[in-house]
Amino acid sequence: MRDDAPDPEGMTAEDLWTCPACGRRFAKPNTQHVCGRYTVQQHLDDATPHALALYRGLLALAAQCGEFFEEATKTGIMLKTPGIFMSIGLKKKGLNCSIWLPEPLHHPRIQANYPVSNRYAVHFQIKALGELDRQLKGWLCWAYYFLEAG
Repeated sequence: MRDDAPDPEGMTAEDLWTCPACGRRFAKPNTQHVCGRYTVQQHLDDATPHALALYRGLLALAAQCGEFFEEATKTGIMLKTPGIFMSIGLKKKGLNCSIWLPEPLHHPRIQANYPVSNRYAVHFQIKALGELDRQLKGWLCWAYYFLEAG
């Protein structure tokens, strides 16, 4: 969660390539992306109290997997290590989330699985604090460690 959070190979946020146009940070130099200047705080300022409580609880759960930092895009907030292991969109009644796994995840809480390169984007929503549970923590840590192993 800290801006200087290291990954397991010792890379810190300061070691990342920073786009000179928009300031986003990437593990690989000259990563293709859409530039835009967004902040995490902008997303939080626009969030409902309910979505904000869910987001804070989700960050606490993700922190149990390891260190990461947050980065804003136009549509949401990415959790990075330095690669993205989770994306979060704050909505009025909850959070729209995606994680990346080595295989599809089939569970009633999962809305969709999409193949992306050598992994799957797994999409789900969080609408209640009770959903910030041990099962979700397992999925988050799986995504975190899958990214780190890749």
